[in-house]
Amino acid sequence: MGSPLAASLIRSRVVGSCRWQWNLSSKPGKAHASPARSAVLPPSIRPVPRRPHRPLSFSRINRERGLDRPVTAGYQASLTRTTAGATTISGRTAPLAPMGSPRGSCVSRLVVDFDSTCTQRDTTALYGELAAEEAEARNDLERGAAIRQAWKEAGLAYMEQYDKAMALALQEAPQRREAFDLPALRRFLAAMSVMEQASMDDLVRNKLLAGVSRPAIADAVRAGRVPLQEGCLRVLHRCAHDKIAVSVLSVNPSRELLSAALHLDAWPAVTPPPEILSNELEQQGEVSTGALSGGIHTPLHKEACFERLASAAAPPGASPPSARKPAESQGLTVYVGDSVTDLLPLVSADLGVLLGCSASAERVCRAFGVTLQAVPEFLAQHQDRPVESRRGTGRLLQAQSWSRRRQGRRP
Repeated sequence: MGSPLAASLIRSRVVGSCRWQWNLSSKPGKAHASPARSAVLPPSIRPVPRRPHRPLSFSRINRERGLDRPVTAGYQASLTRTTAGATTISGRTAPLAPMGSPRGSCVSRLVVDFDSTCTQRDTTALYGELAAEEAEARNDLERGAAIRQAWKEAGLAYMEQYDKAMALALQEAPQRREAFDLPALRRFLAAMSVMEQASMDDLVRNKLLAGVSRPAIADAVRAGRVPLQEGCLRVLHRCAHDKIAVSVLSVNPSRELLSAALHLDAWPAVTPPPEILSNELEQQGEVSTGALSGGIHTPLHKEACFERLASAAAPPGASPPSARKPAESQGLTVYVGDSVTDLLPLVSADLGVLLGCSASAERVCRAFGVTLQAVPEFLAQHQDRPVESRRGTGRLLQAQSWSRRRQGRRP
C-alpha cells in the first residue's frame, strides 16, 4: 500500500544532539515522542543519537549544481508558507534528490497525469454536464435531458467494455509474476488501447463533446468543480521554482480545462509554467463542435508522448529513453500517475510513482511482475546514497497522496 508524500513519512525534530524519527513500521498520526517520556517509550520511537543534518530538497541540490536563479524575497517567503508542514515530491524530505546525490542524478523533469492524479476525481463527465446546462440555459430542456441520458449510457457502456477488456487481456496472465515482463505488459496495454480508442471514437461520433463553451469551462473551474488534490499545486510550483521542467500529460479532452484548473494564468512570473500535453476540443466560435484534436487517447499514446518528453531532457545524440543508460541523461525523469493507462510511462521513467490505491492498477502490476515500494522504505534507503535510475526495471514507488491527508481506496 502507498503512503502519503508528506511530512508524516519521516517527521523529525532535532533536540540537542538527538534526532527524533519515526520507525518505518509506525503509521502516520500515531504516538509522538517527547524527551520526558523517552524512558517509557518503545524502542521504535525512542530518540536515536544522530548527527543533525540539513533537510533534503531539489533547490539545495540545484544550488550545488550552480543552477539556482534569483527570486524575489516575497515569492520565496510565499513558497516557505505554502510548503511548510507538507513534504511532497519537492518538499524538504523529498526522496527524489537526497543529500548524497552526485550532480548527474538530480531530477531534471517531472511529468504528471491529470485526471485523478492532479484532480480529486475524473473530469470527463463534466463536459456532458456543461453541455446539458448550456442547453437548459437556452430553455431547451429536452436537449439537456437527452445529453444527460446519452452521457449516462456512455459511462455504463465504458465500464462494461473496460471490465470485459481487462478480463480478456488478463485471462492468460498469472495472478502474480515473479519477474518483470515488459513485452507482456505492452501487449496487454495494446489490447486495452483498442478499447480506449473505440470509446473515444464513440464520444466523437455521437458528438457528446459538442456544445461546451470556453466561458462555461472557465466558470466551472472558478466554481470549484475541478478540485485539485491537496498539495499537488504546491509540488508543481516548487519544482518549477527549482528549475525542474514540469509537464502534464493527459488523455483529457480539453487542454483549456487543464490550464484553467492549474491556474496557469496566475502562475508566478519567476517560474516557467507546466507544459500541457493533452487533447483539445475543436471550436466553432466559442462553442465546441464535438470533434477532437491532439491524438492522446490510449496508454500507447501516452507512452509515445512520454518518450518524446524524456528525449528532450537528454543531451543531443543520446539513445532513445527505453535504451538509454543512466549516464547518458542530464538528470532523472520522474512520472506520477494513478491508473493502468499510466503504467507504460511509469516503468519508462527513471522514477515512476503510482499515486493512490487503484485496485485495477495493483492487479495489473502483480500480473506482470511490477513491484511497488512504499515511499518510507525508499526514503530510508536513500538517506545517504544517490538515487539511481529504475527505468525498465519494473520497480515503482507508491504513495497514497500528494500531501499528508490520506484518501480512500479507488476502484
